[in-house]
Amino acid sequence: MTTKQNIASLVTALTIGAGVGAQTSCMPGCSSEEDAIQAAQSAGWSDVAVVGNSYFFTLTCSDGEMAYSIEGINPGGQRAEATVCCGHTNLKGCTIRY
Repeated sequence: MTTKQNIASLVTALTIGAGVGAQTSCMPGCSSEEDAIQAAQSAGWSDVAVVGNSYFFTLTCSDGEMAYSIEGINPGGQRAEATVCCGHTNLKGCTIRY
């Protein structure tokens, strides 16, 4: 391999690595507490507050989802707790899990 080919291979590898790093660094931060609150309000919840969140080691949400623990008044009018699972990209919204 020539020096030019080595340099071209290195630049290509760094470019691909930077793209993958940018995608994975977005995982835990692309949804927000506000997204979780809006999803709960859209489902009929009121007085909603996020009381915790987790990206890793969550049993409620699927891989690649952020889990937001919420408290508030559920659609039945009772104070309750639930988990809102939000996708880490704009391709998936948020889902409430009880």
